[in-house]
Amino acid sequence: MTPRRAFLHTAAAAAAASLWLRPASAFAQGASNIVELGGDVLVNGRRAAPDDAIQPGDRIQTAPGGTLGFTLGRDAFLVRPGSDLTLVRGASLFIVGGVRLVSGGLLSVFGRSARARQVVTPTVTAGIRGTGFYVEARAGSTYFCTCFGVIDLAAAGGQRETVTAERHQARLVSAAPAGAIAVAPFENHDDAELLRLARLVGQRPAGYAR
Repeated sequence: MTPRRAFLHTAAAAAAASLWLRPASAFAQGASNIVELGGDVLVNGRRAAPDDAIQPGDRIQTAPGGTLGFTLGRDAFLVRPGSDLTLVRGASLFIVGGVRLVSGGLLSVFGRSARARQVVTPTVTAGIRGTGFYVEARAGSTYFCTCFGVIDLAAAGGQRETVTAERHQARLVSAAPAGAIAVAPFENHDDAELLRLARLVGQRPAGYAR
């Protein structure tokens, strides 16, 4: 089995085993904001529980069969199996300033903010301006799909591109020194997942109207 097929296999298994717990409207600040939890997930080195509250500054690590969905303010996140990421603190305890993704994948919907927030992987820095996106850190490259909205991509040591999309415009960003950005196919996420996250934070992306 190739690494990419293995990733898809574990993601599908985790999705089948995961539990959607409650709508985002049920949460108060400081209460649990987890909406999906499956398999083994660590938050700051401790195993996550359904009643935990994820906060900016937390480090999240999912095992090969683990997945974690949660909301923070006007943002929603679905962390894929085999991921290692940190939520960067924003202006307050309940605002995410950005994400540092070391490995694995993340599907997310960010609400609009006065300042662009950053998603950083080993090969790219992305400025997010109220956007739905999927990002996957791979060996030597990053897959970045602008599912809707606008994203400014800056490859480490190389090319820059602003991607505007109403519906899924993907790029593959290679490592330095080339730092190239190339058009990529649609992979490893789907409309149903994205729309589920968007609904949690009150968004209705126009490109997905039914």
